[in-house]
Parts: sequence; structure tokens; C-alpha cells
Amino acid sequence: MSKVFLSGYFGFNNSGDEAILKSTLDGLRELAPGLAITVLSRNPKETAEIYGVETLPRMDFRQIRDSITPGDLFLSGGGGLLQDATGYKSIAYYLGLLWLAKKRRAKTMIFAQGVGPVNSLWGKMLTPMVLNGVDKITVRDQNSADLLKKLGVKKPVQVTADLVLALKPAGEEEINRIFDAEGVPQRTPKAAFSLRNWENCPVEEIIAAARRISEELNLFPVFIPFQADQDAELCEKVCRYTGVGVQLKGSYSPRQLLGLFSRMELTVGMRLHSLIYSSLGQVPALGLAYDPKVENFMDLVNLPWIPYRKITAPEIVQQARRLYRERDIIKADLANKVSGLKVKAAENFSAALQLLKEGA
Repeated sequence: MSKVFLSGYFGFNNSGDEAILKSTLDGLRELAPGLAITVLSRNPKETAEIYGVETLPRMDFRQIRDSITPGDLFLSGGGGLLQDATGYKSIAYYLGLLWLAKKRRAKTMIFAQGVGPVNSLWGKMLTPMVLNGVDKITVRDQNSADLLKKLGVKKPVQVTADLVLALKPAGEEEINRIFDAEGVPQRTPKAAFSLRNWENCPVEEIIAAARRISEELNLFPVFIPFQADQDAELCEKVCRYTGVGVQLKGSYSPRQLLGLFSRMELTVGMRLHSLIYSSLGQVPALGLAYDPKVENFMDLVNLPWIPYRKITAPEIVQQARRLYRERDIIKADLANKVSGLKVKAAENFSAALQLLKEGA
């Protein structure tokens, strides 16, 4: 029986990418129960235990090569894999795996990716060279499709939506237990803050903004790390100097995080998937755009974002006031937009399985 291989940023305890993996598995299994799925992971043992899948070490190229057989399907994504903002190695790694899968005569697909930025000479050369040979391309936003065309990709590109938009939240009682364990008041209106320890992070501005949002809007701040080894120290610092609120200490599943964000009145987020979770929960959100993917998604759902280099406390507070004041209108608009995006997200799964069927 043909197998499906999933290649992404999996096994790093990054909530956004784990949400992508969970949504992908749920979406594929719903359409094709019993499908044989193998995930390339940094932590194969943990990924296998959590998701009930076969796994391979993501850097063991020989084992990956030997596991792929003709007619298998190799999915690269979702998430922002083809970018060189963090260095050229990311593009080289993910394109190299696609090339390897093609050499093994598997079907290959760019799967709901957000592409870019691609600024390096190697990235600009390798991306069209490899992608013009894949069997299917879906991306999660129009800007990614436009960039691929600009880079010289001639293959048709289907614009869908982020895979996490297909995720379902944990139940209310489960979220209540988390709030109690973390010391988050259930009945008090809350504002979520999702931060990333990016270069020259404007910590003082965010602290001042969090304090003013708490005082002026009477919202209890909840600081939610998405990748503990990168975010927790920053969230703890901002929470401590804000002087009010709680930083979540536990490690939570994507469904639990979606449930947590859905119980907020407002989100101020750097992490893309904090903003996606908020939109799914119809929670007004402000993006702190350290990366184009944040801008792309916020434009898609018609919510405001602040360029990273222009983040100031007054600007955050001004936008937060407007979002909170107009929250009923925004909630209704989000419900309508997200409904359409969920349909788009589901198109990725049907496209992938059709490709697998063609390769059988």
C-alpha cells in the first residue's frame, strides 16, 4: 500500500507547527481512514507516541530515501518552510527532500505552505528549479503564490488556506481545568499575549502596552508561550514587569491552545498561530508583524497589524481600544471569513489524496 510522508518543522515543541501536524493528520484520516502516514520528526519517538504514526529522524537522509517507494506521496508542509529569513539551510533542506522524493518516483506536493521571504541567490535559483518538477502546489495565501511566480515557478499554484484553520478546540471543561491549574480567573475578561524572542524585541513597549490594556480595558493579561525554549523567558519577563496577569507554565496541545484563545476577549500576538487560533475563536486580534506571514494572514481576515520596527506602546493600545470597542462587529465578520477559510483549508486534504490516488 502506498504511504504518505509528511515533511515539516515537526518535533520541535513549537505549538504552531504541531497544530499543523495535528490538523493534517485529522484531515487526511477523516477522508482516508487507515492511511499509512510517516512523519519526519526531530523527535521521532515523541511524535510517534503523541500522534500514533510511523516516524523517521528528519536528518537521516539515507533512511528517508530507503523508506520512499514509487507511488508514495511526499507532502512538504504546511507552514513557512521555504524561506531564508533564518538562513539558507531551511530552503536547502526542504527542497533537497523534495528532490530526493522525486528521485524515488514518489508523487510530491507543496502542501499549504506560506512562502518567503526568499532573498538569497541560492534560494532564488533552487526554488523554481525544484518546484517546477513537483506534482502539485498549494499555498496558504495569495502573496505566496505571487512570490513563486516572481521566482520563476511555472507550475499552477492553488491558493488554499492554513491547515490549522481545520482544527477543532478542546472542550470547555478541559479549558476550565487548565485555567484553574494556571491561576487564570475564569469569569474575568482576559487578553492573550503571544510573544516571540525575535531580534531587537521592543520589550519595554510591550510591557507598557500590556499594563495600559489591563488598566484601561480592564482585561486580565495571559501570556502564552508557543515554543518554550524560545518564548517562555520573554513571556515571563513581560508578565513580571507588567505587574499583573499570568504566564502559562504548562505544555498544551494545539486543541487546548485553540480552546484557550477562544476564551479571550482580545489577542496581541507575534506568533502566527496565536492569531489563527484567535480568528477561529472569533476573538479580535492585533498582529505584531515580525514576518510577512503575519501581515498576510491579518490582511486575509481584515484585522490590524503593526510593522515590527514600528511597534510602540501607544500604537498597540490605540489598536487594542478600537478592537475591543468594535468587538461585536469584528466577531461577526470573523465568523463569516473563517467559515470560508475552513473550506479552503479542507481543499488541501482532498488535493493530496487525489494525487496519491493518481500515483497508485
